[in-house]
Amino acid sequence: MTELKEKTKKIGIKLHPKIALTILITVFLLGSATGVERTIISLYAEKYVTLGVQIGAVISAFGAFKATMDMPSGIISDKIGRKKALIMGSITYILGAFILAYSNSYFEILAANCLIGAGTGMFLAAAMISLSDIGGSEERAFSFGLMEFSVYAGLSIGALIAGILAIIYQSLRKPLFFTVLMSLIVFAISTTLIKETKIFIEEREYNIKYRTSKRRNLSKFAKNPGLVTIYFAGHVTKIGDGLVWVFLPIYLSEVIQFNIEQIGIIQGAFTIVWALSMPLSGKISDMVGRKIPCITGLLLNGTFLFLLLWAQSFPIVLVFIILAGIGVGLYYPVLPAVSADVVRPELKGSALGLYRSLRDAGYFTGPLILGLIIDIYNIKLAFSLVFSLLIVCAGAVLIIVKETRPGWPAFEYSIKHTELVCEAARRVELAVHAFVSEDVEAAKKLVHEAKILERKADEIKREIMLRLSIGVLEAPDRADFLRLTELVDDVAGYVVGAGRRLTLLNPKDFPRKIREDFAMFSKGVTKIADLVKQAIEALRINVEEALRIVEEIEKLETDMDDWYHETSSEIIKLSDKLSTPTLLTVRDFINLIEFAIDTAEDAGDHVRMIAVKHYI
Repeated sequence: MTELKEKTKKIGIKLHPKIALTILITVFLLGSATGVERTIISLYAEKYVTLGVQIGAVISAFGAFKATMDMPSGIISDKIGRKKALIMGSITYILGAFILAYSNSYFEILAANCLIGAGTGMFLAAAMISLSDIGGSEERAFSFGLMEFSVYAGLSIGALIAGILAIIYQSLRKPLFFTVLMSLIVFAISTTLIKETKIFIEEREYNIKYRTSKRRNLSKFAKNPGLVTIYFAGHVTKIGDGLVWVFLPIYLSEVIQFNIEQIGIIQGAFTIVWALSMPLSGKISDMVGRKIPCITGLLLNGTFLFLLLWAQSFPIVLVFIILAGIGVGLYYPVLPAVSADVVRPELKGSALGLYRSLRDAGYFTGPLILGLIIDIYNIKLAFSLVFSLLIVCAGAVLIIVKETRPGWPAFEYSIKHTELVCEAARRVELAVHAFVSEDVEAAKKLVHEAKILERKADEIKREIMLRLSIGVLEAPDRADFLRLTELVDDVAGYVVGAGRRLTLLNPKDFPRKIREDFAMFSKGVTKIADLVKQAIEALRINVEEALRIVEEIEKLETDMDDWYHETSSEIIKLSDKLSTPTLLTVRDFINLIEFAIDTAEDAGDHVRMIAVKHYI
């Protein structure tokens, strides 16, 4: 566990800004290339076909190949490295971009979009994994938010560039050469400047003894109703994205009679608001939890996409699309974080690849289904379907999904509080050793120091309770963390109480063997308090490690319980030689030590309950 903590100190976006910035720049450039392509593609395809389902098939091809390559990219990233997956993705994208720029038929457009989708899937999956490597567990949603911000900032700029270039050149083909240029630059940066990030999750990040097979771990995801709901929600959000990408430009052009420049502004506004809000929503999610941003975002996005059907003027459409974009920004970086919250580090690439594959499959199913609905019925029914699906997903997340990262606004204070309790236990342990050596004055001094540490812990406890009371936690989560804080604080109270009882005793009244037993008992308190601290830390690093530590706490408590009964028997044998006050005081000492150990075990049980409730 110490290695885990040391490892996390070496990771973080701020600690490795050059590596993160290089990845984010390439993601932005790829996004700008795709932004031009996605703004032009449906109108460009209309030159060759007229049916909505045929136009939808072009986008479905992109989505199908993007989804298909997400999972392989995750596996490749785990096996041979993130950088190689990035390079492979950029090469595939370049091939598609060249074919699209020089295409002269519907089938060439279709083939080009297949390659662009495959390249996008490989590149972005590897980029997400790389940034997650750097950000670690404490900045998981934030790193996803930065990555998605870069993608969609690029998409929004690309949408604006597409509109400008189309007007300047009076052509839908010429803007596609911008896509070719950007893909070449991405390839150059990927091969020369991007660093391998797999080193950030090397073997010591997790305990090899407790590793389980990929098949077993991934099968757990399929059996978890909360994760299945998240995967379904991710898939539905891409159906909604497909509506905006493919059919909104056609709706704005043919129904409301907007020109290409206005459509470009609307598309750009949607994605830039989406992009700008994602790092903030990711940061908020890391602080307050996953469910609130997810549910709020799904409701916002669905509602304002639906209200577009009643908007006729450009300003109203722009306001509604901005609000819909904010909704997307709220949930988009948070949904993959839920999957990553419950996966072991060695499976992170594969797990994120699985999520992205299921999510991006919506690019395939969405345009096909929506295209059929438009051909058979009308475009308004397509908007209504997307609205209904997004509202259903919001309700499903509310009812089914566990909060995998409950808001813990006082987490750092909780760690500091536990550290002070551990330090108080160490002072009492040293005091007992001084007692064994018959140095009563040193023992009294050390117990006094332990009392000061306990008072400092009480002050931090009050700060924790204040922060929990004014936070956005749900009541059950607030009660969980308050109870855990109280249990940890009680450990300090019991152990300091035991130390103060010890200073009332005369070491010469006890055989050295019993005094040494006292020392061993106090050492057990220090060790179990430290294990509680490690278990709390592990809730934010590796949940399975936290559960393993809790098992270690239980084993230690059992050993100490046996010692307690043995020592009590020895004390009883001395009852004829000890005065009544001495006998009562020494009984208090060993009882308080026992209470401290039992309370530490209760704290460990509470850690397990939090882990099972939120993470498993």
